[in-house]
Amino acid sequence: LEASCIPVLLANDWELPFSEVIDWSKAAVVADERTLSRLPDLLRNFPDSQIVKMREQVRFIWNSYFCSVDAIVHATLMSIRDRLTLRQKNYDLWNRRPGGVLFSESTTINGCEYPSPSLPVKCQDEINKGFTLVVTIRHPFCTDFMKLLRKLASVFMRSRHLKKVIIVWQCSNQLPLSSEKLSAEMFNGLPVSLSFASLPKVSSPTTSVTPSPSNRFLPAHKDIPTVAVWSAELDVADSLDLHQIDAAYALWLQHPHRLVGFTARTHIWDNKIGSWNYSVNASSYGSFSMVLLNAAVYHRYYHTLYWRLTTPKMQETIDTLATGEDILFNCVVGYATQSAPLLLTIEGSRPTMSSEASSELVNYMGGSTLDANQRSQITPNVVLSYRHTCLRAFANHFIPLHNTAFLNPQTGRHFGLVNSTNGSFLPLYHSNL
Repeated sequence: LEASCIPVLLANDWELPFSEVIDWSKAAVVADERTLSRLPDLLRNFPDSQIVKMREQVRFIWNSYFCSVDAIVHATLMSIRDRLTLRQKNYDLWNRRPGGVLFSESTTINGCEYPSPSLPVKCQDEINKGFTLVVTIRHPFCTDFMKLLRKLASVFMRSRHLKKVIIVWQCSNQLPLSSEKLSAEMFNGLPVSLSFASLPKVSSPTTSVTPSPSNRFLPAHKDIPTVAVWSAELDVADSLDLHQIDAAYALWLQHPHRLVGFTARTHIWDNKIGSWNYSVNASSYGSFSMVLLNAAVYHRYYHTLYWRLTTPKMQETIDTLATGEDILFNCVVGYATQSAPLLLTIEGSRPTMSSEASSELVNYMGGSTLDANQRSQITPNVVLSYRHTCLRAFANHFIPLHNTAFLNPQTGRHFGLVNSTNGSFLPLYHSNL
């Protein structure tokens, strides 16, 4: 299995490992031992296309359930848990990427509510129900957000796919409008809910503390009525149009397990220092591995997965530097899909949005707690260095997927995430521009 070889089995009485959850017919040739003489003809008649599919399934099964002792033990515990719980996972879930052990038992799994490249036909109605707009408002837009939010709302309200709006307020001051007023004044009565970023415990009334950037992923399954999440920030309010909004959602419908975005970023290896660098100039390298979340569409389950696959040390890095949560989110999606994001092209060209101005470097969230003099010292190059640091910190926590397992919900231990610097691996995958 580790070498991606297709097993050929001729033992009629064997019970294959995890046979109650793993469909071995998709990854192995199971023949009757009484017909041994026909086996050569059987193997020669396998078409190349089927061999490729079976080898891919072998790799998936190995990476998910057999790559280490921890992985085997965890898969065993999860399969036993499935026998005992009323929330038994769908059989197909175990046999499609990202696999049965990656999903939180606290979330109801009905076979359609998880990201997969091969969802059943019955799931089309579920994913076609439209999208929930999640607007993240943070520094430097905390005081003059109304005009941009109104402009963003006017564009999204023209989409027939919009079903709900969630405003993620990441400012230290209070949001001046209630959800009812926002619904009535900007979203024509559409349901609007507010998500407030809780401040760290060290904060006090006399200190100004930047909320955790990761709080943008706090809206959970119960808060998001649609499978699709359309993530937006105010820096795209002047450049986003209806065609782009609906085109991004349409592309996501074809690939509901992928992250779809407009603004490409990449990571590159620096041989001089032996570490990763973050680059805003993906076009210079002809490929990209990340997209910004200021305009992106993704599956709602990735909010849950973000908190499951990240460690307190990762969160501490993001909170300290007040940036990098979007990088880590790209890592989480890449970890689950083992594929690059999708970059949207419309009529031969990508919308510029704020990508040319490197919005993630200019609109630095951490500036909210600084005075004018300190703020002037936080240049885009300084923020870029922060994002280098985030990328390198994340690389020290992930290990390659051929040694991967997942979170043990009982102990909180992360299989597949290590708190050491033994390796420098990022689950980010390049795609050509």
